[in-house]
Amino acid sequence: MPKSQSVRRCTIREEAGGVLTNTSTGQLFTYKDACVEYGPHIGHDPEATRQVQQAVTAFVRSVMKLN
Repeated sequence: MPKSQSVRRCTIREEAGGVLTNTSTGQLFTYKDACVEYGPHIGHDPEATRQVQQAVTAFVRSVMKLN
């Protein structure tokens, strides 16, 4: 997705009235900030999905004492 934007490297804080501030600069956040990146990888990772499903199942079983 070369034209898509990602703010994963930005630290954004919501101020009073819903105003978004870039905490690195102390200025209002905009999509022109240096932390905004283009071209995020978008896709599915079957192995990661399997691992998460196993971890969640194990966690629920331990909390609910199902084993």
